[in-house]
Amino acid sequence: MQRKTLVLVVASLTVLASIGGASAAAFGAQGVDPDSGLGGLAQQTGGGLFGGDQLPDEVATFGGDPGWHVAVDDRSALEDWANSSDQREILSYDAEHNTSVVAAPASHIGTGYLDRLLGNGLHARDYVQSIAVVQEVDTPEPPEPVSRETFEAPDRGIIADLRGPSYATAGIAFTEDANRSTLAEARATINADATTADGSGVTVAVLDDGVTYDSTLYGNRIVDGHDFVADRDATAAGNWENVSSANGHGDWVASAIAANASNDSFVGVAPDAEILVGKTMGANGGTSADIVDGLRWANEHDVDIVSMSLGSQMYNAAIDAAVQDLVDNGTVVVIAAGNSAGQIPVGIASPADSLGEDPQQDGIITVAATNVTANASDAGVAHFSQRGPDPGAASTTFGATRGADPTVAAPGMEITAQTADGESTLSGTSMATPLVSGSAALLLDQHPDANVSEVEQRLAHGATPINGSGYHEVGAGMVDVEQALDTQPDPDTDYYADQREARIAAAADRDAIYETLAADARGRWASVQEAIGG
Repeated sequence: MQRKTLVLVVASLTVLASIGGASAAAFGAQGVDPDSGLGGLAQQTGGGLFGGDQLPDEVATFGGDPGWHVAVDDRSALEDWANSSDQREILSYDAEHNTSVVAAPASHIGTGYLDRLLGNGLHARDYVQSIAVVQEVDTPEPPEPVSRETFEAPDRGIIADLRGPSYATAGIAFTEDANRSTLAEARATINADATTADGSGVTVAVLDDGVTYDSTLYGNRIVDGHDFVADRDATAAGNWENVSSANGHGDWVASAIAANASNDSFVGVAPDAEILVGKTMGANGGTSADIVDGLRWANEHDVDIVSMSLGSQMYNAAIDAAVQDLVDNGTVVVIAAGNSAGQIPVGIASPADSLGEDPQQDGIITVAATNVTANASDAGVAHFSQRGPDPGAASTTFGATRGADPTVAAPGMEITAQTADGESTLSGTSMATPLVSGSAALLLDQHPDANVSEVEQRLAHGATPINGSGYHEVGAGMVDVEQALDTQPDPDTDYYADQREARIAAAADRDAIYETLAADARGRWASVQEAIGG
């Protein structure tokens, strides 16, 4: 199939912050201090009044020095800077996007408050657009099970509790509301079997901890692979061993998207789709640079869909910019909401907080998780699935918000898939996201000319409202493949309208509470930014 649009699916559970790899123009446009060009975490790395070289735990180091992603408009000038000290090294350079990964002490970058004030360090050079820290990325882990009895509602403070609605749990799915289900039951919830489309001719890149090859599941439909952690290619002749899954997470994701199992219980949503495997995490995780390399690789291969299971509470400007680059190139981006709903500040994880100029037709889709139910309208939002509105981490100033919410929901609790190592039962927005990825593959199979806006519009306007959930929890509702295939794009109508109308009183009250929490979190973000000299 000749590529018509690229769909990027990002899910889940890992921790990362500022990520390197975006183009200079896009990276410099948002999420960084407009005066210094430094991302928020970069200001904390060796920051403070007098600078120094203290490193937050998330920062990736190379030879003992932190890694930095530097966007420039003069490569030779950056090389001259690096060559002027033995403590500086350019680790890689992306000529197409004018970006480099650099290892250097924080003091050489000039992240301290006085350095920023006085214009000292690399950030002050006129050829530098922006600088972000290269992050360590943890491997995904499933969310902790929570029962209705042990659930603790978000703490809004005494004043908020006195003036606002109570937090009722009606419509939220807890551990006892999620029976172990098969992929067949999850497909039924999203109405994926009501079409003859099977994803044939659609290519899906899975960027994760790898995929272990199993001929009974994938036949010859794995068509390429690369290990970005160890920087080595994988081949069919080598049985794709270089990209085998480190922890089984990528195995589950790939199976949910495209397994063509002999047992219908374990058939993926798009069982004839082809797979490219980008291993961006190993047994001990990876780095943000590996992830961005994987995104670039998928783009170079003109794939139709990318499934990526990553996310964090902290906004990162560089990966957001990479997402925007993909959208600008005709890419639909589908991102998991995240699995830390009980944490403060409330809000969906990054890069799910990425939004374009028109959030309802920018091609960026955020996925919430529910339990598996026979009737989609009766589902409940998973207790761990992060909610909107985004509290401000996706803004340029940290004090404002673009208000990102989930776009749609899909099952993501206690679902069993067949992998090379046997049956695997997992929960998370990581599990909901490949179901949406597979749904997008079916849509592209039947409507290969659909552009980024049309893919988003069809999935959202075709969704089934979930009565017990708020639109900040599940967006437009449960994905319905049959309805998405038949729905005409409608950019003039709010695709949250039906979900907003269908929600019960408890869900409407929770939506109001999330809005209060987001407003409070915006204030905290502004305080943090002020405290670190932003």
